[in-house]
Amino acid sequence: MSVNVIKSPADKKEYRWVVLESKLTCLLISDPEMNALPSAASASNGQGSSANANGKRGRSGDVEENSAELEGGDEDEEDEGEDDEGEDDEGEDDEDEEGESGDEDGDGKKGSAGPTKKAAAAMAVGAGSFSDPQDLPGLSHYLEHMLFMGSTKYPSENDYDDFLTKHGGSSNAFTELEMTNYHFDVAPDALHGALDRFAQFFLSPLCLEGSLEREVMAVDSEFSGVMQEDGCRQSQLVSHTAKPGHIYNRFTWGNKKSLWDDPRAAGIDVRERVLAYYKQQYCAERMSLVVLGGESLDALQAMVSEAFTGLPTGLGPRPSFAGIGPPFQSRTMHVVPAVKDLHEVTITFTLPSMIGLYAKKADQYISHLVGHEGPGSLLSALKSRGWATGVTAGVDEDGFSSNTCCYLFSVGLTLTEAGLAEGAGCGLAVVDLVFQYLAMMRAEGPQEWVWQEMKAIADMRFKFQEEEDAMEHALVAETLHQTWDPALVEQLMGSMDPVRGSYRLDVITRDYAKLREQLTAATGPLSEGRASVMTEPWFNMEAVSVTIPEGIVQGWATSPALPELHLPPRNPYIPTDFSIKASAAASTANGSPAEPTTDAALPEGVIATPPTFLLEDAGLRLWHKQDTTFRCPRTLAHFRLSSQPLHASPRSAALTHMTVKLLEDALNEDTYLADVAGLHFGISSEGVAGLEVRVEGFSHKLPVLTARVFSRLVDGSYDAQAFANVKEELTRKYRNMNMTVSRHANYNRLYSLCTHSWHCDAILPQLELLQPGDIAPFVASILAACHVEALLHGNMTADEGVALASQVCTILGPGCKLAASARESECCIELPAGPPLVMTQTAKNAEEENSAIEMYFQCGPATHPSDRALLDLVSQILYEPLFSTLRTKQQLGYAVHSGPRLTHGVSGFCVTIVSAKHAADFLVAAVETFLTECESTVVKMSREEFEGLKASLVGSKMQKDRALADECGRHWEQISSQRYEFHSKETEVAALAGVSKSDVLAWLRRWLLPSSKTRRLLRVQVNAPKATPAAEPMETDAKEAGGKKPAKGAKKAAAPKAPKKKALVVIDDIDKWKKSAKVFPSLLMPQPVIASAAV
Repeated sequence: MSVNVIKSPADKKEYRWVVLESKLTCLLISDPEMNALPSAASASNGQGSSANANGKRGRSGDVEENSAELEGGDEDEEDEGEDDEGEDDEGEDDEDEEGESGDEDGDGKKGSAGPTKKAAAAMAVGAGSFSDPQDLPGLSHYLEHMLFMGSTKYPSENDYDDFLTKHGGSSNAFTELEMTNYHFDVAPDALHGALDRFAQFFLSPLCLEGSLEREVMAVDSEFSGVMQEDGCRQSQLVSHTAKPGHIYNRFTWGNKKSLWDDPRAAGIDVRERVLAYYKQQYCAERMSLVVLGGESLDALQAMVSEAFTGLPTGLGPRPSFAGIGPPFQSRTMHVVPAVKDLHEVTITFTLPSMIGLYAKKADQYISHLVGHEGPGSLLSALKSRGWATGVTAGVDEDGFSSNTCCYLFSVGLTLTEAGLAEGAGCGLAVVDLVFQYLAMMRAEGPQEWVWQEMKAIADMRFKFQEEEDAMEHALVAETLHQTWDPALVEQLMGSMDPVRGSYRLDVITRDYAKLREQLTAATGPLSEGRASVMTEPWFNMEAVSVTIPEGIVQGWATSPALPELHLPPRNPYIPTDFSIKASAAASTANGSPAEPTTDAALPEGVIATPPTFLLEDAGLRLWHKQDTTFRCPRTLAHFRLSSQPLHASPRSAALTHMTVKLLEDALNEDTYLADVAGLHFGISSEGVAGLEVRVEGFSHKLPVLTARVFSRLVDGSYDAQAFANVKEELTRKYRNMNMTVSRHANYNRLYSLCTHSWHCDAILPQLELLQPGDIAPFVASILAACHVEALLHGNMTADEGVALASQVCTILGPGCKLAASARESECCIELPAGPPLVMTQTAKNAEEENSAIEMYFQCGPATHPSDRALLDLVSQILYEPLFSTLRTKQQLGYAVHSGPRLTHGVSGFCVTIVSAKHAADFLVAAVETFLTECESTVVKMSREEFEGLKASLVGSKMQKDRALADECGRHWEQISSQRYEFHSKETEVAALAGVSKSDVLAWLRRWLLPSSKTRRLLRVQVNAPKATPAAEPMETDAKEAGGKKPAKGAKKAAAPKAPKKKALVVIDDIDKWKKSAKVFPSLLMPQPVIASAAV
């Protein structure tokens, strides 16, 4: 069967869709560039394949830190999907500046230091949580974990992970309702070995008893990590309130109770059931494999055929759950208490499954309009009333919302206090406005011009598609708009009628007690709904369910349409000029992409030439690089606006953040249209460094949007309703900061180290005092004396860059004359050598069950490449052993990771653990025990292995930029930090050649080992409010790595014991301690000189 693979004109990879003799469906992708680049492979113990803060297998990356996270109020949202539970490494910017994982030839030779790429593979198995047996909830997720734990051919539990880490790789997996996905990336010349090990997941997994006992604790820790996440709690309530017996009515995470304690109490042999489930669900007909490598398509097919020979077959196609009916009782409302300070209402419409109809994009047409933020939109109407600050709409891409049973189309609304209380309360007035907008859409009928505009934008993005991470390689389905089907749109719109449609409302709010009282009252507009109070058993959370009264439903159906609600205007930001300015002959005005090349005359061993220091003027420093590598019609414009009033006090910090959010709000109708058209705007407060403004995307209309942004910033006037909306939203964000223990620990550490930062708890009261009249004078004070440093990189000439930067300065006004040398800079506290500094706090959330620690070992100024390279090498050596010891064997928690830190020019090493089983003191003891023993790891390391590690680090640091944004991000980091070390990676690679094993041992003994007298350690501990004493480890800790039972009479593994206790310096008052602490001097590099920054 021949399949025509549609690919972007910019995509030079080759594709083949094939069904092997084993009945395995494969998509093979050959990237010839992998063979043209130097190898990034072989034999070392890199950092690729360990669980990071989310428990994912893959190092967290080293981190460039700054104080912006301390008073921004924009704490990153947690990953709240089923298998991405936990949270990102918040408070840190993953710039992958130093110490990334990667590999080089392990023969002890230095090898080439040219740019590298990675191979990858992913397997999707057509079985997921819908197929879980009723007596083992979460079994699919549990099995996903177990397939990593050894096979007949490779029996060691850590063989797969160990191979990947030694070859610059990483791996992960996730379980959805109808599918389980496993994937990895690796150095190209190690693809064969990685694929062979990967194939054993699906040929002969062991699932040994010892491994089962240990890994159920990992599943349990994973679940414990999400029990206080609002998104996960609401998701489980949706499942819990599905119709009894429906496939949605289940607990899919799994925990120790559901997978171990209850089954064993019922006499179930868990291992037997895990293997039986595997045999019942996993077969070639239900699997789809994608492999990306540098080999030819024929070679890849031969490799895959060899590796996957013997796959089980005969189970038939993957299960389908079509025709079993909608999962929920329609017209019901469910209210649940929020952990954070928030009010959200979600309307979920049940639609027929549209798998196979993706090319029509009918649901996306509806979501495009309902979620629109331009003039005439639902959001604009809600904001003008002060009822809501955000709207999202559409069918999520996860299996919970799109499967063979149904599609769930959700409209999510972030409410203000007024929006929650308006009318009948519970956000129902906001829901009324949603139905009015849907009624307007039905009255207008399906609009082909809207769909065609969506298609034009999607085609444009696909035509100029840039390369992505190997494990995130996107195919055409997302952008393919093939058939306009107005009848399907009308059918779906009919399913969203308040009377005829099937839908439910979910409200999550901090005012739960008030709403519960309102809903259960004998009288009131919702009293007819027969409210009932329930407790969801797995999260142990109370909720109220009520049937929406018929009178309210009829009111939604008959509400007159508001004239302010109308379809959006045609998008003025859609570009029409796609010419490539790097070479007039490279493309035509219609944008036919030229062949991607590397920088002209790029020296050997250099990733990319740096930008040119183009202009130094009063109030302006300009860097520019006209792209010649990616040859796409995009430009990235980054501006850093510095001014002393931005950060002078907690009140200044509050005013700065308020100004930023008011500007975003005022520009939203305009910038939303630009964003849809592929032109993106962002602004953020960067602490003492100032404001950062980013305009990125297709070049054609970029100068127009840039001028619009800065002109609106200068204006400084905002109406009272907008001010009230933004202030309420921003105040709530500050109240919600540090709600998770990992974020809390990270925040405390970073705040302790930064000299010019203001604590969020000091900013919040100042924010609450702000009035509308405060903003304009504050903006004027900023503009009175300011400086701009800019990088313009991409499809823009030097003359155009100078013109744009000069225009920005003109807009900012005559005060844009501040000298670059007058800008303030952040400095880092110098920790004293000797006893550890200990800072202990209790989690903000009284119901939090997790504790967290960050153990930060400060090493000193990172001014010399050899120091940075040595730190990265040590981090690489320790990462996998630390994870294997503390997470896999001792099961201290789901989130265990370590890595280098760069904090305002000062380097350090950090170990982070989040645990629901142990208090912080116990975790610290375990880390200290590990560090005491890690010296022997290096002592026993062979020369070949050590040199292989160095080669691995070389390959990692020389990772090729995948897209223009990757390269620009590296350059901007050097500019915004004022270090200007554009070739830092290359100089570190050169320094690695001289690093010896004795250097590593000396470093360990100086900075990490508990016996060191020169160690500078800051311990930040956040304890769960009800933290219990350290529990005994599981008996299975004594089992061997392969999962075998210990010999009869063998001792149980003892709890980790710390070395002999030393004196501690307790920090009770951070601010008081900081005032008396020593400070490293500013570590900025010498100022650049105007000239071409060539190598």
